[in-house]
Amino acid sequence: MNEIVLDTKIVGDITGTFFVPSYQGGYRWGKEEVERLLLLSVFYVLSSGISFLRY
Repeated sequence: MNEIVLDTKIVGDITGTFFVPSYQGGYRWGKEEVERLLLLSVFYVLSSGISFLRY
């Protein structure tokens, strides 16, 4: 049996082909939803004063 390994990754380093079956319905995100989430995440970090450059 294959072992599942979970690692922390930078979003830009994630590669591969991902498929979300249509039966996932409302949980299926398209390109626009992902881009909106990333933009809001960056806005939140910049507006909150959190320093992410320390890592």
